[in-house]
Amino acid sequence: MNALGWINEISSRLHRGFVLVVDYGFSRDEYYKPDRTEGTLACYSRHHRSFNPLEDPGGKDITAHVDFTSLAESAEHAGLHVAGYTDQHHFMVGATESYLMQIELEARLSGLRPYHHQFLRKLKTLMLPANMGMAFKYLLLTTDAKLQAGSGFKFAREPRRSLGLQPYVVASTV
Repeated sequence: MNALGWINEISSRLHRGFVLVVDYGFSRDEYYKPDRTEGTLACYSRHHRSFNPLEDPGGKDITAHVDFTSLAESAEHAGLHVAGYTDQHHFMVGATESYLMQIELEARLSGLRPYHHQFLRKLKTLMLPANMGMAFKYLLLTTDAKLQAGSGFKFAREPRRSLGLQPYVVASTV
């Protein structure tokens, strides 16, 4: 099933709550940039990207990047609301902020350096822009426009603007 059909299926079954979509991808502006000449198909093995899906069969993950703007438009057409959109780096910083502050405080009290903490070394792999921090995007869709995005979107830009979507137009009652 394609992504747009999948979002229609979810929308028809979800009556209350949210959907968090996490994948490789871009907003439409980034997805169709003229300098993106390598296409959207990508292969990954041990955090390294390659472009030949026939090399080392079964030894790598093969994926295609998502056009998150088209997905968001389809979701809205199906009755869902865009509540958040950001890259993995900003999502992880927002989602782990209180825990990171706790680690820093514990490190100060114990005299250790915070970056020696095992959790921080693992988190660094997920967050660094050169690694996975900018490759993955997070899109939050809700059934209710009043639902607020969680802490993972705390440092995100306004989602509609980031995705290149038209602003909501509130109908006036004259």
